[in-house]
Order: sequence, then C-alpha cells, then structure tokens
Amino acid sequence: ENLNLRHYWHVVLERRWLVITAFISIFVLSIIYLVKATPIYEATTVLQINKESTSIMDAGTPIVFNSNDQEYLQTQYKNLLSRSLIESVVKDLDLDKDARYVQSQDVVNAVRNDITVSPVRLSRLVEISVEHPSPRVAAQIANKLMDNFLGRNLDQKRERAFQSYQWLETEVDGLQDEVKNARLAVFRFREKNNMPSLEESQDTVSKALFQASQNYQAANDDAEQAQKAVDEVDKMIQEARDLGQELDLSQIPFVAISEIIRTIRANLVIEETALAALQVKYLEKWPAVIVAKETIDKLTTEIQKVAQDEIQNLRQQARSQLARSTRAKDSLASRQADMNRLNQLKVEYDNLVMEKMQSEELYTNMLGKTKEMDLNTKDMLQNLVVVDTAFEPVNPVKPRKSLTLILGVIGGLGLGFAFAFFANYMDDSVKSQDDIETYLKLNFLGYIPNIKTNSLVERDMQAHLHPQSNA
Repeated sequence: ENLNLRHYWHVVLERRWLVITAFISIFVLSIIYLVKATPIYEATTVLQINKESTSIMDAGTPIVFNSNDQEYLQTQYKNLLSRSLIESVVKDLDLDKDARYVQSQDVVNAVRNDITVSPVRLSRLVEISVEHPSPRVAAQIANKLMDNFLGRNLDQKRERAFQSYQWLETEVDGLQDEVKNARLAVFRFREKNNMPSLEESQDTVSKALFQASQNYQAANDDAEQAQKAVDEVDKMIQEARDLGQELDLSQIPFVAISEIIRTIRANLVIEETALAALQVKYLEKWPAVIVAKETIDKLTTEIQKVAQDEIQNLRQQARSQLARSTRAKDSLASRQADMNRLNQLKVEYDNLVMEKMQSEELYTNMLGKTKEMDLNTKDMLQNLVVVDTAFEPVNPVKPRKSLTLILGVIGGLGLGFAFAFFANYMDDSVKSQDDIETYLKLNFLGYIPNIKTNSLVERDMQAHLHPQSNA
C-alpha cells in the first residue's frame, strides 16, 4: 500500500540483468529485422475526379459538389479497388508470374492489398499508392491501374450513352406514330362534323344566336304590348258592364285613334250639323230630315261595327304576336342548342388539338435529344484526369529504420521492466519485517546484515569502514 518510486527503483536494480537482457534481445532482433527485411517501394499516382459531363457541349458547366457528388466520389474510390479492374492489371502485367505474388493462392487479392486509395481532403483529388519490392513494378502497377480505370470509365459512359440513344430512337419512332395518329384524329373529327373551320362555324352560329335573341326580344315585347292593349280593352268593357252601361267602343283610346273611325266621325259631325240646320227649318217628318237621321244612324252603326273590327284586329294581332314570340323563342332555343353542340364539339376538338400539339412538342424534344445524344456519343469527354503519373521511387518506404530502432529501444525497455516487475511479483521469498509478521505469523527479532566481501578484515571492520551501511 505504501509503494513509492524508490521501491520501484530498487526492484529494477535488483533485477537489472533481466532488464538489460530483455532490452538487448529486443534491440538486436530489431536490427536483425532491418538487415533481413525486404525493402518495399511505394509508387503514387494522383487522379482528379471531376463532375460527369456527357460531351464537349456541356464541358463549361460549373462543377458543384453536393451529397450526390460525394456518393459518386465514394463509388469511384470503390471502383478503383474492384476485382475486375485489378484482374485486368494482373493480366496485362503478368503479375501472376511475379515473385511477390507467385506463391499467393489469390493473386488479385494479394495485389489489391498492396494498393491504397487515399482521397485528399477538401478536394477532388485521390492518391493511388502501390507497394512492391521493385520500384519499377510498383510504378507499372499504379500507371496500368490508372490507364485501365480511365478506359473502363469512358467505355461505360459510351455504353450507357449508346443504350440511351437506342432507347431514344425507339421512343421517337413511337412518338412519330402518335403524332401521325393525333393529326389524323383532328382531320377526321373536322370531316365528320362538317367543320372546315371551327372558328368560322363558331362565328356564324354566334351571330345567328345573337340575331335570334334580338328577334325573340322584339317579338316578346310586341306580344306583351299587344296583350296589354287587349287587357285594357277587356278591362274597360268589363267595368262598363259592371256599371250596367253600354260602352261606346269608339271611345276606347286604342279604337279612337283609328283613321277609319276618325273619318267616319268627321262625316258624322257634318251630317249632324246638316240635320241641325234642317231641323231649324223643317219638322221631323220632312224627307230631308228623315234622310239625314238615317244617314246619322247608319254612320253611328258603322262606327260601332268598325270599333268592333278594330278590337278583333287587336285581339288577332295579340295572338299573332304571341305566336311570333313563340316561334322566336323556339328559334332561339334551336340556336342555343346549336351553340351548345358547337361548344361541346369545340371542347372535344380542343382536346384533340392539345393532344396533337403535346405529341408534336414531345416528338420534337425527343428528336432533339436523340440528335444531341448522337453527337454526345461521338465526342464523349473523360471526366477523370491524371494529375501525376507514378514514377519509380528511389527510397523504400518499408522498413522504416529510425522508427524501427526507436520502437526496439522502447519495446526492449518496456519488456525488460515488465519482466522485472513480473519476477518481483512472482518472488515469494521473505524480504521484510512485514513478510514475517504477515505470512509466517512470527515475531520479528532483527535483521542479519549481508556483507558482500571476501576480505575478513573488511568484514570485521565493517562498522569502521562503512559507518553508513545497513550492517
């Protein structure tokens, strides 16, 4: 419980030879490893992965990376270590006959273990490093891996573009048939409904509907006015009957304004004036007076008869105006039906025209895309750029001598100290008063000094010669 640094130091000193032996052993083993280890050289090539562009026409598009771009970059990093790619490198460089891989059961996996893909942070660059005992082979593998990767990437893009082009051609053929059918549908619709020009037909029907509406309004107004006049005449006749009087039909305002009535009234006034003049000179039985009275009676009767005829004409005119209004209303309804039918036809026609225009627009767009895709397949751009090609390294990267020696020193000392403390832990000999009292359950009497000397004089004179020693 009271261990301190001095105790640890005494433990190390007590077993110093064990510490020294472990240290020397580890350090010597490190040196042996450095002497016997095969030097490993590393060749590195740098690749820049740009945003994909299909052709030279959109090569000026600014490159903006987002989450999808990061997914694309991660995909390319994995493709650099794909088995099929490394197999092509092994085949091209005959690496299955290389001394480093000839003993491997899986040459492709062995080569892949020597390849390291390291993306450069906050950039579109990636470093591809290859380790190999031969600097020339390391550079060859790195460059061949890059060449094959670029070739495969461009071939895949061209293959995808070619497949897209074929699909677009198929779609264009289908859309061409749709455009043809849409145009035929519009033509057949106009032919079926006798519509050389829908706009002209609409204009004609609209004018006819407007005229029919005007005619109906005029006829309806005339019919209402005629019926109103008849109602006024009937009302006056009925009021006279209710009073028990005989209505003078010629006094009705509508009848009184008749030219015939006015002419007969003028003649009646003349006759009455002549009768008055005769009655001044002659008696009632005078022939001239009798003839004058007969003429007056005849004119009065004629006025009533003409008044009745005028009223009958008024009634007949009201009936005629009502029939005219009914015919105008039927005509208006017919024109309205024609307009509704034409509007319905226009809706169907507009739908057909819209479908035709959409088909034509889609066909035009797809045709343009097909031509653009055709050009793209001919001038496909590579979005991968080799910034630095691999060269034969001069100095090996493995083994790292300085680091190995430092690790040998640290490891040797650590292992020596570990052995020393482990041996001290396993040592169950009695060394102190506490050990006697704790483990042996005996009373402590005192220390027996251990004087390490072969000289009897020095031993006998220990207190004189070494007054500070434990003894």
